[in-house]
Amino acid sequence: MTARVGGHRRHRPPLQKTVNFVAMLEEARMFFKKGEELAKVGRWEEAVKAYEESLRVNPNDAQTHLNLGFVYYELGYDAEAQQAFERARKLQACCGK
Repeated sequence: MTARVGGHRRHRPPLQKTVNFVAMLEEARMFFKKGEELAKVGRWEEAVKAYEESLRVNPNDAQTHLNLGFVYYELGYDAEAQQAFERARKLQACCGK
């Protein structure tokens, strides 16, 4: 679909792409919440998997990287925790999230 803007044609993204993007964000949020719930009860390995799934869908979510870092810390995975914290810091500085 195209639209005329200032005498020029501009291609509009299909509505389906927007719907898919929203569905992806909802999926990421679902995995994030699952990670939070699992971490609260000390199910660290399962929380890691949930946060990793959230990041698979939405890799630029600073809060998910931060939470994953805390879970890695609890598991004694210091290098992974540091990497997750650093990624969260960079995303927060870049994007204000």
